[in-house]
Amino acid sequence: MNKYFLHFMMILFFLFGKNTFAQTDCGLSLDNVSNVTFNWDGNSQTFTGNITLRRTNTGGNCKNFEIGFSTGLAGNYARRATSLNSNYISYNLYKDNQANAPLKALDTNPNKGEFIAIKFKKKTDVVESVTFEARFLMPNDNRYFLSKGLYKDIVEIRVESKGGNVLSITKNIEISLDIPAEINISLISPGGTFDSGTKAYTLDFGTISAGDVRNVDLKVKSNAGYSLSIESLYNGALKNTLNSDKISYNLSVNGIPKTFNGPSVPLPLGSAPGVTPESGVNFGLGFVIGSPAGKSSGEYKDFITVTASSTD
Repeated sequence: MNKYFLHFMMILFFLFGKNTFAQTDCGLSLDNVSNVTFNWDGNSQTFTGNITLRRTNTGGNCKNFEIGFSTGLAGNYARRATSLNSNYISYNLYKDNQANAPLKALDTNPNKGEFIAIKFKKKTDVVESVTFEARFLMPNDNRYFLSKGLYKDIVEIRVESKGGNVLSITKNIEISLDIPAEINISLISPGGTFDSGTKAYTLDFGTISAGDVRNVDLKVKSNAGYSLSIESLYNGALKNTLNSDKISYNLSVNGIPKTFNGPSVPLPLGSAPGVTPESGVNFGLGFVIGSPAGKSSGEYKDFITVTASSTD
């Protein structure tokens, strides 16, 4: 009974040992692996990255390799980089500038074009390099207006032997895009849409009469917190260009009366944190002329300055 038991245990041990295969160590290392840094200019971006694979073992199993790419923090292949305040940008990684299918992880059984093959062409070669492409497209998810922030993602690249029982290696790459604070204003006719090219506007009253009204829309657009102010060169009055006569006027902002604090002294109009709508925030400015009685004839002018500042 004891002899039979010992014999049976020896067979189990033999079978177990027979099915155990040691993985070949090709002495692989990933050198000169590019992090992806997009340079923000408001337009679409492409970045060509480099991956260099090195081996110290030139044996038969250490010749053909495949490179796969993880999903990153998005958890899927609609890759995203996020900022500290949880805003995001969409980007993706591709085999080359002709590819339309994103690169994928090798354990997903990717199709041709969804991974990168790398081959040591000569037995004596110890270094081979390949490239990949990262793309960031504008508009981004149909958004032309992106929040200020430093956007980042981390993607793992994995190198495995093509069909061989070889130790794999991994390395992380960082994807980043730094979008600075941007603020813009537009002075347009009431009811108009934001136009970054209209930063000056003339209100012509013609022949002045008491109670004359002119209006203009001031729109501010910002991808971060902002503050907005307005100032009058002559403290809320039109001045005769040939003498010191002045005709006062009243200012209203979105229908609310406002009073200037002095000549060329900023009058706060509003402020807000975060991001404005893509259409901008509208401030309707109304100007009502006072009485010109007793004033000399001539041309009267005032110069209004609007200042928009980022608060982030």
